Amino acid sequence: MKDERKIRVIPATNSRRLFVDDDSPIIMQKKKVAAYARVSTGREEQQTSFKSQMEYYTRLILSNPNWEMVGVYADEGISGRSMKKRAKFREMIKDALDGKIDMILVKSVSRFARNVLDSLTIIEQLREKRIPVVFEKEKLNSLQDDKRTNFMLTMYASIAQEESDSLSDSVNWGIQRRNEQGFVRKAKTYGYDVLNHEYVINKEQAEVVRLIFELYLSGLSFRLISEELKRRNIKSPSGLDRWDESTIEGMLQNEKYIGDALLQKTIVRPWVQKKRAASADSQQYYVEDDHEPIISDEMFERVKREMEYRRSLRSCTKSGRGGYSSKYPLSSKVYCYQCGCIFRRHGYQCGDKYIKTWTCSNHKLNGNSVCTQLAVKESELYDSFVRVVNMLIEDKEGMVKKITESIQETLTERLADQANDELAKKIASKERQLVKAVKTAQTAEDLIGGEREREQLITEIEALKQEQKKRSLQVVDLEHTNDRFQALWDMVAEKGKLTEFDGDMFRKIVNRVTVDGKELTYDFGCGITITDSIE
Repeated sequence: MKDERKIRVIPATNSRRLFVDDDSPIIMQKKKVAAYARVSTGREEQQTSFKSQMEYYTRLILSNPNWEMVGVYADEGISGRSMKKRAKFREMIKDALDGKIDMILVKSVSRFARNVLDSLTIIEQLREKRIPVVFEKEKLNSLQDDKRTNFMLTMYASIAQEESDSLSDSVNWGIQRRNEQGFVRKAKTYGYDVLNHEYVINKEQAEVVRLIFELYLSGLSFRLISEELKRRNIKSPSGLDRWDESTIEGMLQNEKYIGDALLQKTIVRPWVQKKRAASADSQQYYVEDDHEPIISDEMFERVKREMEYRRSLRSCTKSGRGGYSSKYPLSSKVYCYQCGCIFRRHGYQCGDKYIKTWTCSNHKLNGNSVCTQLAVKESELYDSFVRVVNMLIEDKEGMVKKITESIQETLTERLADQANDELAKKIASKERQLVKAVKTAQTAEDLIGGEREREQLITEIEALKQEQKKRSLQVVDLEHTNDRFQALWDMVAEKGKLTEFDGDMFRKIVNRVTVDGKELTYDFGCGITITDSIE
């Protein structure tokens, strides 16, 4: 029989205990304790709760002789959905992981985080460092790494997230009902002040809004508009010297500047980190004449068409990107007659001179086998424009009469041909037939039997509506052509005969220049085309 073995139990050692020698008493080092407090709104009653939490945890930590107070980390008026905006929370977790905190106190799991994944991930990180999070309301200590504690933490975190989702859904429901009634929440918008829940034009900012629209229609890109605003010392909406290009693009697409409001552009999706997404799958509401406009409907439509035109431009590269540019006055204005590609600016050294030329991008990329159009000197293009403008001025009366008659004749024909009343009557008649077909169906068999007839009626109604829309757009385009024509003559009258190239004038009045060998054909976008030859 083997000798009975002696077993000696070695008690667990606390990492915070210091041993002086074998006979000396154990000296406990004070725990460095921090607390976290958060309220999700800035309301007065929440402010009281916030102050109470701060005072409570300060007293609690200081009253324990074994605790050393690190501080109370507090986020005020911040949602618990995501850590992104909770600066103090992130700072506290970092301090804990860096060894500056031994224990964290918090009122409840919902105060800690309203996102299950965030809660459990952070708690696991702290566990690895042996740092407990104590939840007072639920009486849980995260360092008790047993099945019950893990289950309870997961359950409470899930409940907190579900409450947040439910609250978000309720808020969205309320917003939806207000949208249906045409209620426009007056959010901060550059160009307007909000007084008594109404938009009031801010005159100084409104001038900047108009300037941005005018600069865009003059041919400038978002980047060049940003540079021009900086050059004029105009601060951005956030007070910066530089305007972000996306800000300018958003302003040019903002219907509020014509006095309207599109409701429910985006919706909150709490289940994906409270991200906002375009509400293409949800109904939208468009409120007309909600407030005083800053720009005209016509200018807004012109900008919309210009944006579509610029997006449609494609370069001759494989990606097709980079079709539009406004770096130079001639950028995105000069095209090749042979292949239709845009001309790009290039240069080469010739002796002591640097020669600037414009070359078909397709020819430059693929050579003569694809396009034989040769490069054109920039100076030749400049001189040609001067000649063309002076030709317009010399024949101003005859050209004005000819184009005005043509525009008015076409406009009158289209307006007469449009026959809005006739189209509207046809649509109404088809809709009545559709309603009658549905009402007369008494049984399910009747509905199935008449399905083809109903589908045919719906198809015809849609086709008539598309035709109605098409004709309306034609009239708008003709009116735009007339406005462009008037703008052309206003600028010509203002400038008079040219003695040198005017880049600003070129951008504003020339729609397109087509190069065919040594011939340049100018299209002014209002029915006027002039061909000029270069040597």
